[in-house]
Amino acid sequence: MDPAMLWSLKRLVTKAKKRGIMVGICGQAPSNHPDLVEKLVKWGITSISVSPDAIDHTREIIHWAENRNITKK
Repeated sequence: MDPAMLWSLKRLVTKAKKRGIMVGICGQAPSNHPDLVEKLVKWGITSISVSPDAIDHTREIIHWAENRNITKK
């Protein structure tokens, strides 16, 4: 993914989280870039929408990323 896009997403998600605003993402990016899902979870995304064929894999990534974030705290 483009570094400018990652910077923008990180800024948006983290700023919204600080202000108590829920943030979700939909579209092909989470389905096509599983590494993005881990970053979104780390930044505090509220919801992620993916294509049906990517649900199981994305759920596994979210589970792993959430557990990793919990153990780091």
